[in-house]
Amino acid sequence: MIAGAGQVFHTQAAYLDFANGSGVRYLTSYGQYYVPYNNHDLFYTFQELTADGKYWVSVIFPVNHPFLPPTYDSTVVPPGGVPIPTYSSPTFDADMAAYYATMKALMNSQADDTFTPALDCLDQYITSLSIGE
Repeated sequence: MIAGAGQVFHTQAAYLDFANGSGVRYLTSYGQYYVPYNNHDLFYTFQELTADGKYWVSVIFPVNHPFLPPTYDSTVVPPGGVPIPTYSSPTFDADMAAYYATMKALMNSQADDTFTPALDCLDQYITSLSIGE
């Protein structure tokens, strides 16, 4: 994926095979700042090179989870969610590092069917691909 930003975090990584290749899927957000986990910026991506080396496959779908806030600047903490650290905190960098570690563990513990769309449904789409001439 080419973007004017960098990957801030990744979670729910898994390797998937399809008719003529294999690759990795994960959930992530890109940004030029500390992007907190949120439903506006979170997306599912699958990245791979076909087995013959001819094609790069890049798939991106937006995904949501009920315990994530709606946006990066939301003050809403959904049930089961984690508050986003306050930018004005004198320990903001350390707060964000702890927040990312907590959120990664929490996201990795979630079942595929708790996401919208369900991760296993998106995985089925990926495994059905056949890329080539």
